[in-house]
Amino acid sequence: MSVFGIWEPIATAPKDGTEILLYCGPAGDPVLAVGHWAKGLNEKYRGISPFTDADFKDGWCCEYGPRESLDWPTHWMPLPMLPEDKRP
Repeated sequence: MSVFGIWEPIATAPKDGTEILLYCGPAGDPVLAVGHWAKGLNEKYRGISPFTDADFKDGWCCEYGPRESLDWPTHWMPLPMLPEDKRP
């Protein structure tokens, strides 16, 4: 089981759609992103705009950009727990 605050090798990351914190390292500027492993789209959508070839591959996906923006994550960790809602 992984613990928040400890970076794990990307090979050990869950590939079940769980949102995790990704470190995309050495090529260029390091990037931290919340993302998940995504299965490629069904082939029946190929050729329909706005999908590109990258949309049909399994790969890392994040909220800020297309799949190809996360081709090289090297490490991951679970997201921290959300704060408790202490509103009256």
